[in-house]
Order: sequence, then structure tokens, then C-alpha cells
Amino acid sequence: MPWEDHLNRRTALVYTVLAAGLLAGCASSKFDGQAAQTASELTIALELRHSGLAGRPFVAISAPPDPSGQYRLMTRWWCEPNAKASSVDAARVEYSALCSRAGGSLEGNFCVKPSNPDDVSFVVQIVPAPRPCPNGTSVRVVEPTGSLSAPAYLGMLRSLGFRTSEERAADQAHAASLGRERERQRALEADRRAAMVPRMRERGTRVCRVEGVTTAVGFVEDSTETKLQIRVVNAYRTGTPNLQLGGFQPHITWDVPARWELCD
Repeated sequence: MPWEDHLNRRTALVYTVLAAGLLAGCASSKFDGQAAQTASELTIALELRHSGLAGRPFVAISAPPDPSGQYRLMTRWWCEPNAKASSVDAARVEYSALCSRAGGSLEGNFCVKPSNPDDVSFVVQIVPAPRPCPNGTSVRVVEPTGSLSAPAYLGMLRSLGFRTSEERAADQAHAASLGRERERQRALEADRRAAMVPRMRERGTRVCRVEGVTTAVGFVEDSTETKLQIRVVNAYRTGTPNLQLGGFQPHITWDVPARWELCD
């Protein structure tokens, strides 16, 4: 079949001759990921290496850009039925090395530059491919076609979980605020319970203990400096006082005041 006809039957993909150095790296017994200059190139090189397609003369080295023209998204997967495991870990090492060559570090799925943590050179998601692909690896790459701050590219980054330094700072401030509020609520609850203790030490005081779906009811019979002696007379499903728990038997227990409170 003429080469032109071969391409026309696959108009959805862009076919080109793989660079000689990259092909040599894939075909050799020792894979040379340094031949790849972009995440897309490395993805194709890994596919060729691990799927045994290094002898194929033409490969799709890219996916069409997003309609915005600001980024490119590529998804590839390969199966290795003769391997002992998938190449997920090995692939991540290669993408990490590519990120280092670009002056960044791979943090999670994002290749970020230490000089500006809001600059993401590319995104890579590497997971085991679903069955029935034996020892399969699936890779998804997103990289800009131009500016790292292009709006559509940043929007895609956010959709994949990326947070800018400003957003992370806002997240941390919000989390700190929530933490302070939780501490305030705990302090209020501790004060509320502490205020109950003097009355709970009085004999005959009706007290309750709520533990999940169970509420126990009893009366204080005695107390020490640290504990209460309580005659437990009832136990029911929380919120349904008329529904006594099956098998319940009245009994006497010694317990710390913190586990009980005055019944409403």
C-alpha cells in the first residue's frame, strides 16, 4: 500500500518518521529515555520499548492540540504479556528524569520548576492498564503548546488537581481556620462537661451515656474523686427511648464522669 494511502486511512492521527536517535534508543537492548525532548516523545518511546513495536516505521508522535491550541493531551497504553509486572514504576523514573532535564522536579503527577512552583512543564498520570491487558501500563500526558500560563492549559491543570501557590496558601489558611474552630468547639465542650460534674456527683442524679447508636441511662449512687458509681437501668437505640436493647440487664458500674452527662 502506498505510504500516502496508509496515512489517509488514519487521518485522526499525525504520523511521522521517528527521529533516528529515539528509534535507536527504543530498538536497542538498553532503553535511552534521554533521546526524548518532550513528554509526548517519551510516551511514544516507552510505548515502542515496552510493546515491542520498535520496528514499526511510522508512529503517531503526537495528538492534535486542544481546540484552544494551548495544550496537547496524549493517552497511550501498552501490554507486556511476557513481563513479570507492569512498567508503571519504570515509566515514572523516565518521566522524573525528563522533568529533571527540564529544570524541574516531578511532584505527584506534575513537573514543576523550583524557581516558580506555579510553572508546570507537563502532567503525567501513570497507572496499571485495566484487564484484559496483561501487565499493562496506561499513560496520560498533558503539556503546553506554548506558554505555561495559558488560560486553557491552567484550566486543564486545575481539572487534574493542580493548585497554584496562591491557592495552596489559601487552602492552608482555611485548614488552619477550621483547626482553630475545632479546638474552640472542643474547649467549649470540655467546659460544658466540667460544669456538670458537681451535680453529677450528687446521689440520685439521672445521667446518660451516648455511644453511637446506643444510649445508656442510670442514676448516680456514689462517687470518688475520679469516678462515679452508676446504677444503669436502661439502654436503648439512640433517638428511640421506647426501643430498649435486646438482652439488656440492669447493672452497677464505676466509670469516669467524662463518659456521662446529665440527661435532658
